[in-house]
Amino acid sequence: MAQDLGNITTSQTFQNWFNKTNDIVDLLASNVVTAAAGGSTTTGSATLTGNLTAGNVIGSTKISTNTIEAISSNTPVNVNGAFKVTGSAQLTTTFLNSAGAQTRYTNGSLSWDVGLENSNPGNFIINTGVAPNKFSLSTAGTLSVPNINIAEDAEVTGTLTVGTLSIGSGGGGLSTDDISEGSTNLYYTDTRARAAFSGGDGINLSASGVISFDGNGELDTYKGNKFIGTGGYVDADNYGYMEGRAGGGQGYLRISRYVGGTDTRLVDFAANMNVYSAIYTFGDTYNYVSNGGNLTYHHDVSLNTSTYYSGGSTIKAQIDGDTGSAVFVGDVTTNGSFSDERLKENIKPLEKGLETIEQIKTYTFNYKERPQDTHPGVIAQEIEELVPEVVYDIEMEAGTYKAVRYQQLVPLLINAIKDLSEKVNVLENKLNNKE
Repeated sequence: MAQDLGNITTSQTFQNWFNKTNDIVDLLASNVVTAAAGGSTTTGSATLTGNLTAGNVIGSTKISTNTIEAISSNTPVNVNGAFKVTGSAQLTTTFLNSAGAQTRYTNGSLSWDVGLENSNPGNFIINTGVAPNKFSLSTAGTLSVPNINIAEDAEVTGTLTVGTLSIGSGGGGLSTDDISEGSTNLYYTDTRARAAFSGGDGINLSASGVISFDGNGELDTYKGNKFIGTGGYVDADNYGYMEGRAGGGQGYLRISRYVGGTDTRLVDFAANMNVYSAIYTFGDTYNYVSNGGNLTYHHDVSLNTSTYYSGGSTIKAQIDGDTGSAVFVGDVTTNGSFSDERLKENIKPLEKGLETIEQIKTYTFNYKERPQDTHPGVIAQEIEELVPEVVYDIEMEAGTYKAVRYQQLVPLLINAIKDLSEKVNVLENKLNNKE
């Protein structure tokens, strides 16, 4: 380290001069690098503010400096022996040259230069100084190698562009003409391809690539076990197909459709026909017949009526789609009409009776859509205020409407009759007492 000796004045004593002289001797011996003509060693550290010129500078542990450069321009700085670069950052060494920095590896007779290409800035090259470059990699990732020898198996997943492909030790190149045809490695030719289509099966392929069919043919394809009919309105995202499937220990046929990435099954043909979508028919009627051949269901489109049969001819139920009328030969069980005690809980005596019945108003009316029909009845909103449990909502196309379960008013009528009977008994007793 530098040491401040201070100035010596003429007014100072001899002892001051003596001390300063000893300080200079000590400083030259320990803090300043000195060297005789034959070389010398100085221990300690020194900081120099000017230039140090020496034949050799030897640092047994470390020499710290920001720049090392050659004394003469274009003269290399030689490093004799192994050279190791250690840095705290990941980027430890930078080679900078505006023409494209390169490093050279040589044994004295052969040299390899590695770095940036001068004539094509940005390309990373490996070169011997003799064109072409032995290795060139562009910033876009394109690799150019004049010759490549692959001793082991190689797999190329992208595009491989080859000027000449040499196979074997001869290196003279190998073409398909050097390979004899066998039973499975036949050459591709346009004539053979057309002949494969035009084999007397009604399909014809012209030299211009036009496919035609003899008669009224259509193109059908197979995808796995799916048979896809391509006649009609079909494209890659919309087609119908049949496929053989197995389930429940038996094979069956399924008809499905594929639309926009989704497969939808329509019909399975197994022991029975199972339909998984809506059924549409064209014409005035359609029927369902049982395995025994008896008619079980008939729908007449023109009359808009549906009829259910027993034994093929006996009508058991009929529904009129226009009027909404329905005829059932047997009992009709609706919500609230089950009366078995085993199905009930929270059983309590009904308190409503004559007093509630007296508040119910009755009317005659017609429905707006059937003005010709007059009906007796009640208003659901009025009943809801008195007996809300017998009123329910029903969803229809035009909105939500209220309906009344008339059969559930019967228990109120029973209680009302009991109330009237009790009053009659009281009146009869009074009359009997007068007598």
